[in-house]
Amino acid sequence: MSTRSVPAIAPGTPPDAAAAEAAVGLEANSPDPFIYDLPAAIEHTYGIGVFVVGEGPAFDARAMAISKVTYVVVRGTGAWYQANLVLARELGELVQGRQPSIGRRRTSSDSWSTDFAYSLLLPEAVLRSINWNRQTPRELADFLWEAGVSAKGLTHRLKSLDIQPGPALVHADEGTLQLLVWQNPECLSHPRARAYRAPRIPYNLFNAHLKGMREGRVDGTSLAWMLDTPLSEL
Repeated sequence: MSTRSVPAIAPGTPPDAAAAEAAVGLEANSPDPFIYDLPAAIEHTYGIGVFVVGEGPAFDARAMAISKVTYVVVRGTGAWYQANLVLARELGELVQGRQPSIGRRRTSSDSWSTDFAYSLLLPEAVLRSINWNRQTPRELADFLWEAGVSAKGLTHRLKSLDIQPGPALVHADEGTLQLLVWQNPECLSHPRARAYRAPRIPYNLFNAHLKGMREGRVDGTSLAWMLDTPLSEL
């Protein structure tokens, strides 16, 4: 199997310009706003795999390139608003052409990729068009839901742009999930809220293993892991 390589941007491209270009592609390849299902949007746009797997809290996400395969792994979590940001950061690693080979650890975090992620999810023009001083808690909750980010992430982005957060955001100290549930109790049952809770395996990889099992080329162990199901039940 192989995947397409993610096209790298020209050297010296600012993260906000790269993010704006990526947003156009992601939107064009998504039936809904791309943030509604960022893993699927990235897969459809760039032709790479996005995995969601159970990992420890020290891990959040990692883009990898192995031979002819490029993919991103994201830690499973109920905090989809945090997973969106780290997944977007790893997309930034790929479009910048900095993804390391497997087995090589990063020596330090890259601020360009982080800035790319914030620009992708929270474009500056959108943030400057909002009167944050007049925003109600319900309007803040709606914004966070549509943007797919956390209150902490939004606060960080506003401060980096020298925009005052406003009273609704300043007092959102109970946390993003509590704010969303308080203003919209049905949000937890929405598919978007479950995007990173369960293991996610790219369809083409799953299909290849299923075909291999039918042909007797694999024993089904890997397929059982993908489905989180005992091998005996397959």
